[in-house]
Amino acid sequence: MAALGKIRSKGVFLIIIIGLGLFGFIAGDMFKACEPAGRAAMNRAVVVFDEKMDIQEFQNYLSEYSEYAKIVSRGQVPADDELNQMAWESLKNSKLIEHECEELGITVTDQEFQEMMKKGTHPALNQLTQLGFADAQTGRFSLEMYKQFIDNYNKSTNKSEDDVKAYKALLFAEKQIRQNLLNWKYNSLLQECVLSNPYEAEFAFKAGNTESNVQLAYLDYKSVKDDEAKVSEEEIKSKYEELKEAFYIPSEMRDAKYILVEKNPSESDRAEFVKELNNAVEELRATSVVDSINIILRKYNSLYSYLGVPVTKNAFSTEVAAKLDSMSVGAVTGPVKSGMAGKETYSVVKLLGKTSSADSIEYRMIGFAMNPSKPQENVENRADSVLNALKEKGGENFDALSKQYNGSDAQKQWIATANYEKATSITNFDRDFINDLNNASVNDIFKIKISQGFAVVQVTNKKQSVTKYDVALLQRDLQISKKTDADLNSKLSQFVANNQTLESLVKNAKQAGYTVQDINGVMPENGSIPGIRGQQSREAFKWLFDNDREKGEVSKIFNETDQAYFVLAVSGIYPEGYLTLENPQVMEIVKQQAMKDKRAEKLMAQLKDVKSIEQAESKGAKVVDVEQITLSSPVVVTALNAQEPALSGAVARTAKGQFSSHPVKGNAGVYVFKVTEKNELPEKFDEQTKKSIMQRQKQENMSYFFSSNGMQQQLNLRDVERKAGIVFNGFRF
Repeated sequence: MAALGKIRSKGVFLIIIIGLGLFGFIAGDMFKACEPAGRAAMNRAVVVFDEKMDIQEFQNYLSEYSEYAKIVSRGQVPADDELNQMAWESLKNSKLIEHECEELGITVTDQEFQEMMKKGTHPALNQLTQLGFADAQTGRFSLEMYKQFIDNYNKSTNKSEDDVKAYKALLFAEKQIRQNLLNWKYNSLLQECVLSNPYEAEFAFKAGNTESNVQLAYLDYKSVKDDEAKVSEEEIKSKYEELKEAFYIPSEMRDAKYILVEKNPSESDRAEFVKELNNAVEELRATSVVDSINIILRKYNSLYSYLGVPVTKNAFSTEVAAKLDSMSVGAVTGPVKSGMAGKETYSVVKLLGKTSSADSIEYRMIGFAMNPSKPQENVENRADSVLNALKEKGGENFDALSKQYNGSDAQKQWIATANYEKATSITNFDRDFINDLNNASVNDIFKIKISQGFAVVQVTNKKQSVTKYDVALLQRDLQISKKTDADLNSKLSQFVANNQTLESLVKNAKQAGYTVQDINGVMPENGSIPGIRGQQSREAFKWLFDNDREKGEVSKIFNETDQAYFVLAVSGIYPEGYLTLENPQVMEIVKQQAMKDKRAEKLMAQLKDVKSIEQAESKGAKVVDVEQITLSSPVVVTALNAQEPALSGAVARTAKGQFSSHPVKGNAGVYVFKVTEKNELPEKFDEQTKKSIMQRQKQENMSYFFSSNGMQQQLNLRDVERKAGIVFNGFRF
């Protein structure tokens, strides 16, 4: 009983202990149940209208899109980041239209797809013709070629890598074609909803058929100084509400500031580099032995080995070519500095010979390949035998002997100096062959050693004698030294360590010798930091969009390949929706628009009681004549480089000889005017004109829903996108 009483006295404490125990038991099961869902969320790459795609699905789509793009573009493929962004845009638009079509009950059936394939005329089939399934005569889709490829692929037991890629590209194209058909149906439905009517047409006809000439007086907004157009916080807020729709963003956006430190060589690097090349100059002066020259070029890491064949000036940079004619054979000059594509390049030149020979040489040859089962001497003996037989008859039997040993006539071919003169290296066989061709006369026949045996060659023609130079070229790019690289990294690291906030980074950068640059409006689908190259651009992008990132944070130092170091700082984080005045760009736009209103208000007051052009001039206005004004197009004020739609409307409602009833607020200034001429054009509003205008108006109205995309009309999905709840995390993986 005493024990029970003791327990009763601790009742509240026991309830808490038991409650915590039960919670731990239940929570353990709950966390276990939630664990797969948590992992799924972490692996989620894309969400559109609650349709989720994990990272593996998304990467598969990117891979399919990329392989298809590589095949149809014939190698002209955009960079990976650009390609991935294109793939994401295509996927997103597909998902948006699929959702809309599902709600409307629009589908593409297998029967429709098969029927379209049979007809072969639908524009969507261009995706298959780009893969090669095109009739050679018409250029249209060939169903026969398509079926034959699939049949052969399914029957093949030894599929090549190219066959597999082509088949995957075909499957991807088929999915895209089905999607395009769905898009066409949806687009067609919208197009049928876009209408015009006879009343609109008549109004538009009159708007374009009445031309006016005016004397125009204007006051430029620039004439009002900034301190005369100050705006209050309330005026800025009011203007923001007016312009708010322009600031909607469909996904999260972030801004950053960054410091980029180029890995440029120091003056000490340059001095050491030039000293090294001066040593090379002395070593090259001391020898003319080919093997020794090549040893020197390798020792000093030349970009070129010694070719050993004469070449034209075109083989060299402008700076090196300018030195050649003044050099004597055996002379060495350098280091010669060349500016090539942003690099600092230096050359040392040894001139070993100067000659005049043909720039282009035509030849033919008979080859004798070695047979591993027979001694090499037999091959050379056979070549010698054919060489002697050819020389005896002056080459008349060249084709006959070529058929005997090579199975066909000897094809004549040309070799030009340009084919080899810019090579960085050359084989011994090629060097001997080119020199033999240069030294031979037309119709000369000789034997050469080739990599797989021997060949008998006849020179059949030579063209255009040019001056050529036998040059040993030691060329190197000035590179940053390890010490300088380490110093740049150390200095930046120390600066970052001492400035761990955005405010501090910006405040102290200039004193440390750094320039802070802005990156604005970066979105997840960009995939990398605009303006920053290299693989670590993606790493920096992931850092910038980390979920735990906060405004003002400073990154570690990133290495932009071998060209630069850079460090980021987060300067803005903006969620999906409307950008607010906290965004510096939004604030600047709104402020400038509010100031423009203030300027307009001031200038309109200045012209308020003006009744003539002369009075406007007395108020400081400038006067120009503007002709052929119609309501259907904005007035172009050349002096202000501005289009002014408001002027078109004001002129249209003002009679000939009349002065404008009040000042007109425009895009670039405030205007008053006098209509000096108003004419009706001779065109009549007949039935045909009405139909033509209605069709044009329908197309113009459609531009609200559609934007031009090359040969197609791309649906404007902005409004659909707003309600789609899009999440894009593809860049995180």
